[in-house]
Amino acid sequence: DTPLARYFVLDKANKLADLLHNIYGLRLVVGIGKEAGAAGDLCKSYQQALRAMMECGMNGDKQVFTCEDIQASSEIRLIPGFQRDLLESHIRNKNEDAIRNSLHDIFQEFSHSGYDNLRITGYDIYVIVVKIRRENDKDTEIGYTMLEQLGRSIASNLEISYIEEWFAGHLIEVSKMFERGKRSYCKTVVE
Repeated sequence: DTPLARYFVLDKANKLADLLHNIYGLRLVVGIGKEAGAAGDLCKSYQQALRAMMECGMNGDKQVFTCEDIQASSEIRLIPGFQRDLLESHIRNKNEDAIRNSLHDIFQEFSHSGYDNLRITGYDIYVIVVKIRRENDKDTEIGYTMLEQLGRSIASNLEISYIEEWFAGHLIEVSKMFERGKRSYCKTVVE
């Protein structure tokens, strides 16, 4: 992790963000993790970059955030990979009860910590929704709408249980887009 390489990456990320904003009016949010010295460090660097990007998106005053920019005392927690994969699986399988149970497990944390990580969880769920919708050539606008409504809900200090139920309704709606005929590609070989 040389200072010159770090400066180069920050400079290019800021220039790209400025360019997209000036030409298309888009706001690009970039998160940068620490340099990965070995293949085993890539996952850690990715998690740092994701966390930095989410902090940047919440903060709003910067376009580019590095993992060093995040305060050491920050208690941002992403949805653990296993829980995120499980929730995605439940959405794909249209399992409404399992979607509600997974969300309940994820949101259980907020009954103790308040709204601190709720926006980050919203970003994590947004990524799942956009991924699923894009894979099926569907409009991803519902994911962005979910983020906007989450922001308004937090600003209005709505109860976390209400926000959890609201997320469940939207994720169930997303799950219903899967066609039943696409679930199994097996053919009977022997009759």
